[in-house]
Amino acid sequence: QREGSLPTRAVVFADISNMCNSISRESLMNIISLDFLELLPLAHLLYGGPGTVHHRWEDGSWRAVKIFEGVNQGCPLSAIFA
Repeated sequence: QREGSLPTRAVVFADISNMCNSISRESLMNIISLDFLELLPLAHLLYGGPGTVHHRWEDGSWRAVKIFEGVNQGCPLSAIFA
């Protein structure tokens, strides 16, 4: 692709089955600690505690909600962990 031209390709991931919210963090950590020990520090960094999701309401205000299960949508590793 030439510099200054528009992209000709894109990658799109669709969470059709709501996969990201269906994952047990406890099960994820158990699997990683048994089979992928080298990923455990990264998994603890990303999913060792609750995540925060920010929602914008119709009035323009923002609210934060803590999530305790699932993986974060937008995280580059969420599709791999799912």
